[in-house]
Amino acid sequence: MVGLKSNDNAIVFDSVTKKFRIYHDINPSLKETIIHRKRSTYEDFIALDNVSFKVKKGETFGIIGPNGSGKSTILKLIAGIIQPTEGTINVNGSLSALLELGTGFHPDLTGRENIFLNASLLGIPRKKIEERFDDIVKFSGLERFIDTPVKNYSSGMYIRLGFTIAINVDPDILLIDEVLAVGDRMFQEKCKGVIQNFKDMGKTIVIVSHDLDAISRYCTKAILLIDGNTIIEDEPDAVNREYLSYAAQKEEELAVKEKPIILRRGTGDLFITNIKLIDRNLNIVKNVYSNDEINVAAEVVFENSVKKPVFGLQIEDEEGTKIYETNTDWLEKDTGIFPEGMRVQVTFSQKMSLNEGAYYLTVYVKDRDSESYYDLRERALIFYVRSRGKLEGIVDLGTKVSLEEEENVYAVKFISDNIPEIMKKDKIYTINLKIQNISKFLWQNEKDNPNYPVRIGYRWIDEKGETLPLEGIRTSLPKTINPDEILETEVNIKSPRKEGKYFLKIDLVKEFFSWFSDSGGDFLQKEILVE
Repeated sequence: MVGLKSNDNAIVFDSVTKKFRIYHDINPSLKETIIHRKRSTYEDFIALDNVSFKVKKGETFGIIGPNGSGKSTILKLIAGIIQPTEGTINVNGSLSALLELGTGFHPDLTGRENIFLNASLLGIPRKKIEERFDDIVKFSGLERFIDTPVKNYSSGMYIRLGFTIAINVDPDILLIDEVLAVGDRMFQEKCKGVIQNFKDMGKTIVIVSHDLDAISRYCTKAILLIDGNTIIEDEPDAVNREYLSYAAQKEEELAVKEKPIILRRGTGDLFITNIKLIDRNLNIVKNVYSNDEINVAAEVVFENSVKKPVFGLQIEDEEGTKIYETNTDWLEKDTGIFPEGMRVQVTFSQKMSLNEGAYYLTVYVKDRDSESYYDLRERALIFYVRSRGKLEGIVDLGTKVSLEEEENVYAVKFISDNIPEIMKKDKIYTINLKIQNISKFLWQNEKDNPNYPVRIGYRWIDEKGETLPLEGIRTSLPKTINPDEILETEVNIKSPRKEGKYFLKIDLVKEFFSWFSDSGGDFLQKEILVE
């Protein structure tokens, strides 16, 4: 049962179970069914099993889990597309949903026609969409294709149009299913900005995603679903860690199950055995913390005499990207001669300076001269790294930060008067700017400080995120600017030589092109269409 309920909760999932019937055969016709009195056999598939959670008004709620765990089923139940088998669902507020690719679109209709069709399915009056039509098309970036049938759209264009419609109907609750990484970089940045604006406006957002960084960035609470069951409901980082631990365990089980197909090759002059991770307390471990001192140990049995072999290790992430490799040759370690029948243990001692996640360990021994492998144990071991703090990326560089007041730390507030949204290519535009010094320090012009004057500069960023070559980058400040003083001045800006969409970034710059924003300062940014 799906209903409305007025309280502090936007969504209440109460003991919800959803079953689907999976049919094993289908009768070819009604006639045959009647004559043979034959019924199709089926079994019940439990997509959700007694799932309960609450989403408060203004909360951004994340749902993660492996494929087939029931994440998208929850969104469909909230949206009212399907009904629960057992339990109740209460929704308090208007709702907009962006689910599977092309949901609510008719492939033979144009983008223009599908905007009105999709909006009508969401219960939005046509007049309201007519008022917002231009904004919808502009945000989607599909102006050239808006009168083209959507069956000719790429998957990215589908999602861009669907996302734009969903956010422009001004819902109280927004449901998003795996669309945070679609489109080009500029569209992704706009999507992130919209989601942040929704959060700031107190809207309720439910996000289903495999992107754990997005869950950490946007969500205030999350749940982990596995096989239709809630495993954990907590703050996002804790839920992400639980999911990564589960994923690492499943990878390890799969690795053991499929051990015969793991790559292992070599000449057979020696064999690597008993590969393990050993912590500082000499315990064999499978999970380590970032920046812990860990020993990677393996036994090597020599079937034949080998001269100066190279012992090495390699670490890959779950996607197969090489994160790190080293060996005794690169470390300038002389290994000597090993006679037939000798057994040795090779140990690499190092810090596991990695972000949390699952990783594969490869160990090898190869010939120094020919580079052929005596034995290569590829992905011989899977291990999981936990992080003691929040960070993004691949490695943990152990960064330490300090804050000190220095004279090269500036704070600035930009106020723009007349930056046009559309510019002609390869033209010079004069922009009126107001710039306020909100730091403790004065900015000095070339007259007062000829060695390190502060100037006004700008940069163009294209749709690929690339910075265009600098042209006419610096405009000198007309005077020294004291703290809290506002400067009114003009800046000449040359538009790019090619048509397209760009970001214009206006910033303060010191000599040698040291941008203020690179050290934490503010800058002015605007999206420009160059024709």
